[in-house]
Amino acid sequence: MSVPAVVSLGIVGRRPRDGCVTLLHMSRVQVILSEEEREAFRRRAEARGTSLSAWLRDAGRQQLERERGALLADAATVRQFFATLPEEPLEREPDWDQHRSALADARVAGLPDT
Repeated sequence: MSVPAVVSLGIVGRRPRDGCVTLLHMSRVQVILSEEEREAFRRRAEARGTSLSAWLRDAGRQQLERERGALLADAATVRQFFATLPEEPLEREPDWDQHRSALADARVAGLPDT
């Protein structure tokens, strides 16, 4: 049976110039892991000399960076991205005069009665 692991994030900091203690609000995230995953992650964190929470945050940041850098980096990536989308029938967009008319109608509809 898998038992949820709770990762709690919070930082208390002391400003160097005046020694004032501040609490930065951080949110908690519940991560559902199998025992094997939790143990593997914990061992990796321990090997790096960090906590499981810090290791998970770092892994998440690394994943975001990989995805951000590769998302639409070049024409081949853009083609690959669009190739993964489900095929939908293309609808012809209204012409510009229809857009302008819809915008004008929306502006007028939002005005109070005088």
